[in-house]
Amino acid sequence: MLWLILGLISGFSFALYHIANKKYIKSANPTYFAYWVLFFTAIFAFPFIFILWEHLVLNKMTIFFMVLLGVVIVITRPMYLHALKISNVSKTAPLLTLTPLLTLILAMITLREFPSSLGIVGVILLVAGTYFLNYSPKQHKHILEPFTLIFKHKGSQLMFIVAVVYGFGSVIDKNIVLNSNHITRLVLYSFIALPMFTAYLMFKDGCSKYVKETKFTFKEHWKGIILTTLIFYCVIIPQVWAYTMTYTAYVISLKRTAAIFTVIIAYFAFKEKKNFWYILFGTMLMVLGVVLMIL
Repeated sequence: MLWLILGLISGFSFALYHIANKKYIKSANPTYFAYWVLFFTAIFAFPFIFILWEHLVLNKMTIFFMVLLGVVIVITRPMYLHALKISNVSKTAPLLTLTPLLTLILAMITLREFPSSLGIVGVILLVAGTYFLNYSPKQHKHILEPFTLIFKHKGSQLMFIVAVVYGFGSVIDKNIVLNSNHITRLVLYSFIALPMFTAYLMFKDGCSKYVKETKFTFKEHWKGIILTTLIFYCVIIPQVWAYTMTYTAYVISLKRTAAIFTVIIAYFAFKEKKNFWYILFGTMLMVLGVVLMIL
């Protein structure tokens, strides 16, 4: 049952990752904060290239899909942090549990893979959980208003876009693993994504602003950058270790418990108490929905 413990550790660490980002992003530029976290991800991964050299598989298809993953990272990392910066973490982070639903829809369209009966129930629970994330018994004018609020609030809009892109990202991840292995995916992806992120920032902001912003962000926020990077590895290492002991679907299901942990921690850490029980109930429905979809 070690895989069960590792999966729960990964889920709890993922919740801490949301909370740490929320804490340290308050006065930082989300885009450059995300850039530095990716930079330190590469630094920490560098020794493992030599330690795990015999397990690394690099071919044309792996490189192709890692480039696509780099595009996903450049798009989603800044959006994810900006969403956390401007909105309550207890309402935005659980929206990431929508990713399996979007992946399922994508698989139905492109791969003709249709859900089982349990999968359909899981979809219903996901939708219901999303409803309760924004539900307030005293404030809503009509029954569908909690759904429309997702698209009215900037933070929820951004996190919803992140969840959509993650849906494509999960398909890309699967192709990376199919053409190599999990170790290759985790050790090497940052070395392909980082140059792409650098090129994007230099094109968007120009060389002088890029240098200025990178220096300023690291000088002012280096502690938060390093801490969130370390927490990120506390998510990934137990997750990959658990992959070697049981089905991937079981591990991913446990990782989704991060949504519940996030809501509870945010209640105490950031005093996000408004409609807490509705948000918690909605989050639990979403996690249960994900589990049923994966089974």
